[in-house]
Amino acid sequence: MEAEAEAAVVVAAVEAVEAAAVEAAVEAAAAAEVEAVEAAAVEAAVEAAAAAEVAAAAEVAAEAEVAAEAVVAAEAVAAAAEVAAEAEVAAEAVATCSGSAPSARTARLAVRAEEPASRSCLPHPRSRMCR
Repeated sequence: MEAEAEAAVVVAAVEAVEAAAVEAAVEAAAAAEVEAVEAAAVEAAVEAAAAAEVAAAAEVAAEAEVAAEAVVAAEAVAAAAEVAAEAEVAAEAVATCSGSAPSARTARLAVRAEEPASRSCLPHPRSRMCR
């Protein structure tokens, strides 16, 4: 009987060890799963932050491009206004010289005369343009 009791104790001890091992394995698997989920969440957050940075950089680049286009357009408008003002001044000079409204050809000649490329082309009351 004593041997049977000892055998029962040994069997119970083995079963307890097996149960503890199974429980430890289940807990380890659960912990590994939690860690994997947390790692995936961190990776997703990092990827989302990187995507947000790329989107912000693209938005800044688009805004810079729009601003550059606006500057170019403003410069073109300013240049056109300057040319128009110079043409008006030249047309007034021609009208003053001839006493009548200038023709389109005369206005073009007056604009050319205003160009600083050649000082000999400047309008003068006694120039051929005023005859």
